[in-house]
Amino acid sequence: MSEEIEYEEVNPINRWDIINKLIEKNNYKDYLEIGIANPSDNYLKILIENKTGVDPNPERLAEGVQVQTSNDFFYSNKKKFDIVFVDGLHKDFQSQMDIENGLKILNEGGTIVVHDCFPRDEITVSEDPQWHISQAWCGTVFRAWIKLRASRDDLSMYVVATDCGCGVIHKGSQEVIEAPDEITWDWYKDTYETALNLKSVDEFYALEGV
Repeated sequence: MSEEIEYEEVNPINRWDIINKLIEKNNYKDYLEIGIANPSDNYLKILIENKTGVDPNPERLAEGVQVQTSNDFFYSNKKKFDIVFVDGLHKDFQSQMDIENGLKILNEGGTIVVHDCFPRDEITVSEDPQWHISQAWCGTVFRAWIKLRASRDDLSMYVVATDCGCGVIHKGSQEVIEAPDEITWDWYKDTYETALNLKSVDEFYALEGV
């Protein structure tokens, strides 16, 4: 087992706090959540006028939740959203696809929030789908995040160091980073602060003016 990344979270908050603060600050009206699982975990905590959720196998239904894969949803969807929360299949190829599809249907001034971007231990990035049943499971979302940091200069991206790492994306600009084709755990643990563009909760407040 690899050495755990030691990082002290200051003033930790939850993913729904981040989303709700962005909604309130920007007067967002339309919210999309990819990956519901139990709606009580996040979806029902979001305070906004219009909510849509997507999950192929939710633990239970709630108003606005559609039972389908994110790929199927994006293929047929005609609506645009102000804020999109990506928390679907925790594998890099699918996370990157969900982020890029979310960007395509984002209103001007909108935001993408991505969960599980800041794993602290190599075992939590296992791609074994059984791991998350009893343990925290970040999967390989961090690889999708880093690939976008290394290829998309038209985005502004940073990760808030709280609640397993909450990535915040706006359309804008950033200096792309250098990253290897194969993003290993050893490379990540040596470069994670720069690779993720890691920010504290207080820095999030300052950056977003919330």
